[in-house]
Amino acid sequence: MKKELLKHILTILFIILVILLMIPNQSNADVPKTINPSSWEPPQMNTNDVKEITDAAATLVDYIRYIGIIVTVVALLALGIKYMVGSIEEKAEYKKSMKAYIIGVVLFFALSQIIAVIIDVADAL
Repeated sequence: MKKELLKHILTILFIILVILLMIPNQSNADVPKTINPSSWEPPQMNTNDVKEITDAAATLVDYIRYIGIIVTVVALLALGIKYMVGSIEEKAEYKKSMKAYIIGVVLFFALSQIIAVIIDVADAL
């Protein structure tokens, strides 16, 4: 029963997706008839603009890091409680899941630290 319901819901979502992809994108933007790429110049950014961007990125990385810390601690607590309460077979399974958990935590914090270093370097320039 549940598999049939899930199959019907996925079919309906797929049909909706196909219909949405068939609707043409229309824009009422006033586009010039001729575009000369050689006449375009990128906007010049001053140091205040760069400072604003790096500050916003640093704040975003800090929030993501804080959320990541909370999620990893809660997940570690849940795995620890399950490990203490579980049987011998369950403890072996939790050890396997702990390896994936530790790899994920290391990757998350390594990537967030690399991004923070890039932001610090961009801020120093």
